[in-house]
Amino acid sequence: MTTAPTVAPEGGAGTAGAARAARNQALDGLRGVTIVLVVLGHLSAFLWPEEGIRSVPYLRGLVGGGAVPVFFLVSGYIVTSGLLRDLDRDSLDPLRFLVRRLVRVGAQLVPLCAAVAVVAAVDPTDTATPATTVRTLTNTLTYTNNWLYALNPLGARGDMGHLWFLSIQQQWYVVLPLLLLALAARRRLLTVVLVGLAAAATTYRLVRVSDQTWFALAVDTFARADGLLLGAALAVALPWLRPHGRRAPVVGAVAAVALVGLLMLNPELGPLAFLEGWSVAFVLVALALVAAVVLHERPSTVTRGLSAPWLAWLGRASLVIYVWHYPVIFFVGRHASTSSWLTQTVVVLVVVAGVTVASHRWVEEPVRRWLATHLRPVRRHEPLPAAPGVAP
Repeated sequence: MTTAPTVAPEGGAGTAGAARAARNQALDGLRGVTIVLVVLGHLSAFLWPEEGIRSVPYLRGLVGGGAVPVFFLVSGYIVTSGLLRDLDRDSLDPLRFLVRRLVRVGAQLVPLCAAVAVVAAVDPTDTATPATTVRTLTNTLTYTNNWLYALNPLGARGDMGHLWFLSIQQQWYVVLPLLLLALAARRRLLTVVLVGLAAAATTYRLVRVSDQTWFALAVDTFARADGLLLGAALAVALPWLRPHGRRAPVVGAVAAVALVGLLMLNPELGPLAFLEGWSVAFVLVALALVAAVVLHERPSTVTRGLSAPWLAWLGRASLVIYVWHYPVIFFVGRHASTSSWLTQTVVVLVVVAGVTVASHRWVEEPVRRWLATHLRPVRRHEPLPAAPGVAP
């Protein structure tokens, strides 16, 4: 766990780098808040009793889920920012980018799938058929998990349905680099296209949602893409937004309060609110918060809070936690069903914490070091070496 970086005095040599590091720390913290909300939502849904916080109006919204669009926004912004840097350096290679993403995420999915396969083979409490397990693992490793759960939910394992999120991400990350290359010279048009696609995805979801279609829409590649696309649009439009950075502290504070209010309101609007009008408001307010974080020029109350070391650490570990927490909840629920919900919750958190620490040491760090020396972006047009005796 690291402390938040200190921003260099204005005008100093390290100002730009330190400010960028502070923004990254705050974005990590935002992901940390989001993963906490996601885990609480799943614990509440599967292990906690109906009485207690789940029965208290408005407060139950804090453990009611619905925060995943923040992951889409932050991921879309960070990934697109990296792609734009590669584009400006003439080193954007869609295939290399895709392979790096497959390695990065696959480093978590492969061990998970191996663990699930072993549990399915030896655990008598695991009731999924071998065919169901093979089908689910195959779709998960090919990043088509969401299509399986949309088209054949009864033919999929119940403990891996959360991975629809990673599948949608990966599917759009095939398209996004190509879109950036196609419109590289027309950044304003690229912004309009990304916002237009996000609006079309939102409209599609709002028009199609019903009691009969909601489940498929909840994991649909296009219907759930608005957050990711708006995060990408934010990265492209950042140069035109920077003059408004002085307003970031106020916008960030208002957006943070509004997000908490929207989360508390969500369960009170009905079971499909997360796909209906509430989802539009949530994504737009979350976009305002992300924009405020990346545009802030000096530390604010919001960015200081989000930059708390423990929150930033959780944000950096959010992929591991997200991938593993759901199957662990199901496993503990089967094997500790006679224990209290509090005991089950503690066991889940301890197991997930252990997996996270182990993964950081033996998976995340080795993969990061490997990627730092392999599959690095390379300029497509390297400058020719100077002739002997001639200064460049």
